[in-house]
Amino acid sequence: MKVAIVGFGETKDQAPFDDKSVEIWGLNDLYDSIPRWDRWFDIHDWETISDVKQNRSKTVRTEKYKEMTCPIYLMEKWEGIPNAVKYPLKEIQDKFCGGGKGYFTNQVSYMIAFALYEGADEIGLYGVDMLIDTEYSIQRPSVEYWLGIAAGMGKRVLIPSGSTLLKTKFIYAYDKVEHDQFVEMYKLRVENWEKEKERILGEIETGNRLVEQYIGAINATNILLKEWDNV
Repeated sequence: MKVAIVGFGETKDQAPFDDKSVEIWGLNDLYDSIPRWDRWFDIHDWETISDVKQNRSKTVRTEKYKEMTCPIYLMEKWEGIPNAVKYPLKEIQDKFCGGGKGYFTNQVSYMIAFALYEGADEIGLYGVDMLIDTEYSIQRPSVEYWLGIAAGMGKRVLIPSGSTLLKTKFIYAYDKVEHDQFVEMYKLRVENWEKEKERILGEIETGNRLVEQYIGAINATNILLKEWDNV
């Protein structure tokens, strides 16, 4: 069983949509942005799902879900969505979390855990880039945790090159020299850019003063012309 979990990031277009041997799993209101899917996930309360203001798609999520023919995994099997399936959280917690709550800080983690629960042999993440300095950076550790469980179970994990997941430029201790050189190089670059920024700001300040002088001269001359034009 091969699964491709697709999110909203830039690498979503690299998902194997043309490979019918791979199940495509989408989430939330991504349906207008990908060509096909086999299962859908929206692990949120009903208020969030039905909130039109949170909808990034042209089609309201609740209306789209009524039309979907694939399984739609939700917190509850809500009426009005024919293919709704309750996400088996308790069963997954019992299997992987020792009966505890488990480390779930985002929906993708739920999807990875469910793929393992279903017995997937290969799990790929596309459009799940989890870039630093975005809202997803706090969710990234949980995703990498579940990917680590997958790798530890002998599953094949596929991550696009454009994603930051499971990537490091240097490994701790062994690459210390390369790491220190890299950091020093970019510190020097930032220092030089700061100096250049200050120089340009100084030129802009001087230029602004000159502009104000020219504006004053232009206005004074126009007034002079108005006063003496008819004399």
